[in-house]
Amino acid sequence: MAIRQYVRASPWGALFICALFYGAALSGAWASSETAITVKVIDGDTLVLGDGRHLRLVGVNCPEQGYDGRPDEPWARAATAYTRRQLLNKKIHLKFGPQRQDRYKRTLAQVFTEDGQDFQIGLLERGLASAVAIAPNVDHADAYLRVERIARRQAIGLWGDAYYKPKAAQGLSLKTRGFHFVRGHIQRIGKSRRYIYLDLSDRFSVRISRKAWQQYWTDNPKDWRGALVEVRGWVNLYNSRLNTTINHPTMIEKLE
Repeated sequence: MAIRQYVRASPWGALFICALFYGAALSGAWASSETAITVKVIDGDTLVLGDGRHLRLVGVNCPEQGYDGRPDEPWARAATAYTRRQLLNKKIHLKFGPQRQDRYKRTLAQVFTEDGQDFQIGLLERGLASAVAIAPNVDHADAYLRVERIARRQAIGLWGDAYYKPKAAQGLSLKTRGFHFVRGHIQRIGKSRRYIYLDLSDRFSVRISRKAWQQYWTDNPKDWRGALVEVRGWVNLYNSRLNTTINHPTMIEKLE
């Protein structure tokens, strides 16, 4: 699938954000870095490095390629093709956050091209990825979200595809799985010893750990009751209910 041509709404703004990212990546929690060679591109956001490590890009999520008989998500092949053109058999710079591996033992890092360009921004600008924030690697979450919003407003790439329109929480099937955008009013707020639950329907909840809320949110959960929100994340089934677990405010937005 060819990547459609696009016009940036604010090219100088995007370049300025990119410069800020690069400076931030060299300081604080993101000071660790190394150089590597990409020997294989699995999909738009997953690489194999020369030493055999699998690397998952931090801060973005690309459409999934099909597996186990499942079809590709729209724009998955375009994202993979772009990453392959830009990174395969090339030197890249890795910037690490506080967490360097995920539960699948993949290396977690921001990727910069040999000339210092933030590769995640390239995916977001072209509408080939959505912004995601998974603590503790969230230093650039707000800025990545701003870049995504430019592409989203202009319906660039995946944002012009009906597949990625937010789904109504009330209409979700119990078979729904994978990464989705879901909208709905918060009907109930529940709490357990470890989690806060924001119920958008009788079958879908947003789960946030108390620890994450205390660290990243500044308001009280009860202030969200009745709010119309859009949440992004991986939807799973647990105890006959759908839920998505998030741990950073950029993953959920109040719309009213």
